[in-house]
Amino acid sequence: MTLCLTMACSSLAADDPDTVAVELNQARETHRISISAAEEAFLKAVDEEFKTVAAKGDLERTKTLLAEKEAFQAGTGPVTHQGLLSEINRYLAQLRTADRALSRAYDSAVENYTKQLKIDEATAVREEQKQFDEWQNSGDSDDATGLLKDAVLVWTFDSSEIRTKDGTTFVTDLSSNKNDGRISGHRRVPRKPGTAVLFGGRGNSLVSEKNVGITGKQPRTFAMWFNIGMPGSTRMGSMFDWGMSDHSQQFRFGFWRNKYRLWTYGDATTRWLFDAVPGWHHVTVTYDGTTLRAYSNGNTASEVAHMININTKDSKLALNEAFLGAIDEVVGLPRALKPAEVKALYDQSRRGLGRPTGTSRIAGARAVAHRRSPWPPQPAVEKADP
Repeated sequence: MTLCLTMACSSLAADDPDTVAVELNQARETHRISISAAEEAFLKAVDEEFKTVAAKGDLERTKTLLAEKEAFQAGTGPVTHQGLLSEINRYLAQLRTADRALSRAYDSAVENYTKQLKIDEATAVREEQKQFDEWQNSGDSDDATGLLKDAVLVWTFDSSEIRTKDGTTFVTDLSSNKNDGRISGHRRVPRKPGTAVLFGGRGNSLVSEKNVGITGKQPRTFAMWFNIGMPGSTRMGSMFDWGMSDHSQQFRFGFWRNKYRLWTYGDATTRWLFDAVPGWHHVTVTYDGTTLRAYSNGNTASEVAHMININTKDSKLALNEAFLGAIDEVVGLPRALKPAEVKALYDQSRRGLGRPTGTSRIAGARAVAHRRSPWPPQPAVEKADP
């Protein structure tokens, strides 16, 4: 079965109205209108900036901005002009809002068709959703090495990735897993190239909406930037954990007695990783099924290895249990990165991870990846027989 992708190519029959298809077509059209409106508003802002720069008599910046505008319209290049940072943030936020709405419409259509036992229709919608995901990822990407393509979670905490709805604040997951987090008791603090979140201690938290999806002895990598706000002490301060409160079934990282450590519930001995030195640090923790390895600031020479038995129960990821300090650029992967990949991830996170697939980094590179083609794709025009 082929699912029609446009309003004109509807699968509805007059005597058998398909409300699921109607709603999905409406969602597609709303998405198209939203994207067009966002691009129109952004280009208007570019024009205003162009006039401002030109009025100052700055020939070089005027030429640069004009070239960027033309490249954006042609879909061949980004806009990186510093004066457009706020407009870039607004534009990208509009794109992501529109994309999430259409993705939810696809999920709803699949669910409803499945309930109606219309399996062919549900399968066709899911296939189109996969095409939509690929379309979203067709822009420029900061993940040139492909490290994050399999990520189960990516939280960057930049301003456009944090939103509040009905009194609850959410952090957008930039991975394909769409595992957003609920955050409370925090405040945003600047950290180049974007922002980080600062927690004040017990009672502050960030918890994923869904389970991590990593269980048992499955290989994994967890990485993040952190800045402790007080010296390590005899009191355990957990920065992240997932799993269950049972022997060897929890994967937790934090600090205790002036050392950064990783431990599992029920173990008498924690695994020492690094000294708890004040300031910003990047840590990468990998587990290949038998050996835990940790790296500080991407330095392979800093590797600390421990043989460890982990049998993790799947659960939501929780950050900041009694932790005083700031965190940024959190990544979870369902595989153990190799040392060279650890260094690459560190270098990438220093620039800012941004959207791992699709839209480029917002605050760091100030770049906007333009859509390469409209969505939904137009059906091929069949040639008439001669």
